[in-house]
Amino acid sequence: MKLKLLFTFLALIMVSLSWAQSGSIRGVVSDANTGETIIGANVRIEGTTIGVATGLDGDFEISRVEPGTYTIIVSFISYKTLRFEGTLVVAEKATVLNVNLEEDLGDLGEVVVVASRETGSNIAIVSEIRNSLQIVSGISSEQIRLSQDGNAAQVMKRVSGVSIVDNKFVRVRGVDDRYNVVMINNSVAPTTQIDKRTFSFDLIPSDNLDRMLIYKSASPEVPGDFAGGMIK
Repeated sequence: MKLKLLFTFLALIMVSLSWAQSGSIRGVVSDANTGETIIGANVRIEGTTIGVATGLDGDFEISRVEPGTYTIIVSFISYKTLRFEGTLVVAEKATVLNVNLEEDLGDLGEVVVVASRETGSNIAIVSEIRNSLQIVSGISSEQIRLSQDGNAAQVMKRVSGVSIVDNKFVRVRGVDDRYNVVMINNSVAPTTQIDKRTFSFDLIPSDNLDRMLIYKSASPEVPGDFAGGMIK
């Protein structure tokens, strides 16, 4: 029991000696223009993992620092980073370092925000049809995947008011296919026949379809040279 107490006593002495042989760095970080203290500024010793953030009063203290000369780095968002080289730490003493940070008024680089809108879901199709000024029917890529149809002509069979001729040509409301307009990615598609204006929908694999919309009435924002429908 006495031996155990002796070891404990020796350990306490060694800890107290290590504390006594170390110093500390403390101070306050403020705004150079306004003098207001800065909360959350980073203060660290270069080349180590030792560092702290300033408190509610802009104050900081890095304790248990071995005596020596260090480079102290102070940084905060929107302020210029400062380096204090040759900062001397003495055993059993506190090195005071009061810091005034200046705002970094440099021009920011160009920020480009890129966003994409999902258009092939069932919800997107319903929303587009609901907001349209024309009479529109449509089918989404989600429905197309579930149907397992091989090409666009087979997909069109599932749309109300549409019939397929020769497994590739489309009639809208019984009107001949030459009176339709076909648009792919908002561009009018070329005819696939020599003698009349028509389009073979079996040429387009169903996997390439994001959605299909069939407009059955005219409006100013769509091509006006169709009598059957505009297939988009």
